[in-house]
Amino acid sequence: MPQPEQIRAPKQLLVEGKDPLNFFNEFIQYLDCQGIQVQNFGGVRDLRAFLRQFVKAPDFDSVVESVGIMRDAEYNANTAWQSVQSALQGAGLSIPVRVEQRSAETPHVSVFILPGSNQPGMLETVLNQTFSNDPVNTCINDFFACVGRLPGKRIHILDKARSRAYMWTREKPHVSVGVAAQAGYWDFGHEAFASLRSFLTAL
Repeated sequence: MPQPEQIRAPKQLLVEGKDPLNFFNEFIQYLDCQGIQVQNFGGVRDLRAFLRQFVKAPDFDSVVESVGIMRDAEYNANTAWQSVQSALQGAGLSIPVRVEQRSAETPHVSVFILPGSNQPGMLETVLNQTFSNDPVNTCINDFFACVGRLPGKRIHILDKARSRAYMWTREKPHVSVGVAAQAGYWDFGHEAFASLRSFLTAL
């Protein structure tokens, strides 16, 4: 599990892994949001332990005004939300009434379960929507349809596979969505990011 970093900003965004760390740092820079520090809490099973250490960090009480938590729904958004609620309770942090809404207590806490709208999925589920109207998407559809017809072949985590297929169509391919964000491959102005933009600017 990653250790909490030294607190350097009043707004803390905790994300699930190094790749989302790079991605959301770029997204925040695009939005020109000030005073947000992004931290990697590791995997979903690490959040509870990370939060317990996080709230004990020097300057937490005096500096932190709001905490945002970003994690994947994976197969069930409700289960993911319940898991985050339990982790917040274990760390003595306030629990929002619902996802994407700030708690009233200070530090304010808000939670975003990707891809949003109480749907199963992950960050890549949102990313894939950004190229749905790109002609290359037809080729990606054809590729995975072809693979799916092969005996004994099964695509594991299709949303991740599709986003990586898209990245490999770019001039300088990347297998990391975070590095691809640094290269400018994701359209942060796309309507697919509308809820995320609102969440980050309200943090």
